[in-house]
Amino acid sequence: MNIHSQKLLGTSFLYAVSMLAFVGAVSADDNPAASDAAGSVEDLVVQAHPLSDGDLAQSVEVMDAEAIARTSGISLGDVLSEIRGVRSASFGPKVGQPVINGLSGTRVLVTENGQETFDVSYSADHCNTVEPFLADRIEVLKGASTLLYGSGAMGGVVEVQTNRVPTTVPDKTITGRGLVRGNDASNGIYGGLHLDGGMGNFAWHLDGYASDHRDVSIPGYASLDPFAEDDHDDHDDHEDHDDEHEHEHEEDEHEHDDEHADEMPVKGRLANSYAEYKGGSVGGSFVFDRGHFGVSVATRDWQYGIPGAHHHHHEDEHEHMDGHDDDHEGEHEHEDEHDEHDEHGAEEGSPWIDLQQTRVQSRLGIYDPLPGFRALEASLTVSEYDHGEIEGGREIGYFGNDAWEGRIVLDGEEMQGWQPSLGLQFGVIELGLGSSEASADTSESQHVAAFALAEKHYDTVEVETGARIESTDIDDGEGVSRDYLATSFSLGAVFTPQESLRIRLLTDYAMRAPRGNELFSEFAHLATQGFEVGNVNLDEEEAFNLSAGIDYERGPLSFSANLYRYAFDNYIYQRETEDEVGGLDVIEWAQNEATFTGGDIGVEYSFSQASTGVSGAVSLGFDMVRTDLDDPREDHLPRTPANRALLAGEISWRSLWARLAYTHVFEQDETASYETPTASYDNVDLQVDYRIDFAGLNDLTLFLAGRNLTDEEQRNHVSFVKDEVPLPGRRVEAGVRFRF
Repeated sequence: MNIHSQKLLGTSFLYAVSMLAFVGAVSADDNPAASDAAGSVEDLVVQAHPLSDGDLAQSVEVMDAEAIARTSGISLGDVLSEIRGVRSASFGPKVGQPVINGLSGTRVLVTENGQETFDVSYSADHCNTVEPFLADRIEVLKGASTLLYGSGAMGGVVEVQTNRVPTTVPDKTITGRGLVRGNDASNGIYGGLHLDGGMGNFAWHLDGYASDHRDVSIPGYASLDPFAEDDHDDHDDHEDHDDEHEHEHEEDEHEHDDEHADEMPVKGRLANSYAEYKGGSVGGSFVFDRGHFGVSVATRDWQYGIPGAHHHHHEDEHEHMDGHDDDHEGEHEHEDEHDEHDEHGAEEGSPWIDLQQTRVQSRLGIYDPLPGFRALEASLTVSEYDHGEIEGGREIGYFGNDAWEGRIVLDGEEMQGWQPSLGLQFGVIELGLGSSEASADTSESQHVAAFALAEKHYDTVEVETGARIESTDIDDGEGVSRDYLATSFSLGAVFTPQESLRIRLLTDYAMRAPRGNELFSEFAHLATQGFEVGNVNLDEEEAFNLSAGIDYERGPLSFSANLYRYAFDNYIYQRETEDEVGGLDVIEWAQNEATFTGGDIGVEYSFSQASTGVSGAVSLGFDMVRTDLDDPREDHLPRTPANRALLAGEISWRSLWARLAYTHVFEQDETASYETPTASYDNVDLQVDYRIDFAGLNDLTLFLAGRNLTDEEQRNHVSFVKDEVPLPGRRVEAGVRFRF
């Protein structure tokens, strides 16, 4: 165990001891009023927003456990991608980062039970470490939430609630849910189990999951121009060369070496798109009259291929990375693991990611903790994360993220009609980046922030406001450090002129401090085929945002619409240069003014017929975003989502439920200079569920689903590798869900 790990565990231990002492003091309190308030403990469950029990000026979307389980995506981005204004930045099947209103990466914060996941998913080929099946609820807050969570939430928050640290004792000794599913596109199988239970004052949680997917089937070739880099033939006529190429390849296959054979394009399969992953957690809480205190430990062990990444040939296969040999697994161990992955679809020498994380989270909730305050929520998360990018049995890239963060929120009693909340957030993140071409770059970021929010209800108007101040110090470990002070403010109102109509208005000013990788990185990132260079002169990113929304519901008809404009000063982004290092294009971090303008609209009509028991709904949606960049080299930001229209209908009768969904993604031709336009495509999905009454189970559901039924080639403009990695083709998925 390294020194930093010892510090992290020591911090966690001291926090746990102090919280247990506090819990003991509070639970020993004989205050009758406090005992009578025990029923209010349920109000202490972490929400994505302290004021979310009422109407919010900010647009919020919610998915419950059943809606999550019905999706087919194995990544968080895929699960959320049918929400208007939300896309998935895919980099193969396992990687799917949420994109909210065109913003992603360091501007969309993913939290689990109120605290950051502490992975490195801001990079295009890195997955988010949330396992969607385990979520009881997912809340998506569109727009800036920096007041609550800090710099990483300028574009929105995805809050995943997992109950890994229970806050109440269940009525039953044990409850749970499970999922087993498989699909023919990757011969994939997935299994997950989620258990909760308790007795007396103790509540416990246990979950686990495992999955194995081989290379995914696709319609046609992976690359838009599959023979562009093929040195076997000139291929002057691309339209008529397929049969000739296959014949020549059969004749010459014994004359070409393994390297060339691996580079031959393969039709109908996305090479190196396999994924194997498993993980789980155990947690427990002591629940007393005035609150709760608990701890959970979660681990994950994921391996997945990096489709679209080109082979990197090493002159010395036994050369080790500088700075990593003592901290990470050796070459021979990676070779053994690689042999295992070859059995699951990995091409010989293809790059893949080996990811591990251990995450410890503790949560404390107290009712009536101090005079003038009705509730306190506190949490501490300690995380150790690292992944290696492996090729040819050796580590060619390394990303590490060791962190701890504490958070305290106090909900105040009402004062002159205002309902206030106060908070404090603090922590340390140690980020390590490296490759075989450069030694490890390590930066340490320390941050502390204070924030306050308040809301007040009038007859037909609800007003909410807030402010945050955050200090960040980032050190590269070699004597270079940068200090930042970010301030944020917001003011919003919800007008309810009649019961069926709500009008939402929100304005906010938000600031974001740069991340360590944006300041100090200097390494070859082979998965994205670029040499990434940081910019130590980056200033705070600033944004002035305006948004408006309307929600109308009357009888079976509901309607909602949202408009927004985000105006950035010093917008931080990556741009390609004309320089090269080791055959890789230099990609530098830069700043300029940028504007995001867009909106979404949705209409739904629901119906129900009591005499036949038939019910259902038909919905229509549309979303769009435009970007403008004040850069002499560029007009638009890269990977801007294309316009999209969605039409879906669902119906239920007795034990049957079915849903048919059609999506049209429009052509995207507003591109950066180094991007290619992306063609439009259509997608059709159909799913059928059949619910069975089974002894001992509250809910046993068999399901069958068809995805991309027309087997159309689909390329996601939000993806970094959309020209080399299309979305999966037609696939059939089947499985069973159950609850007890």
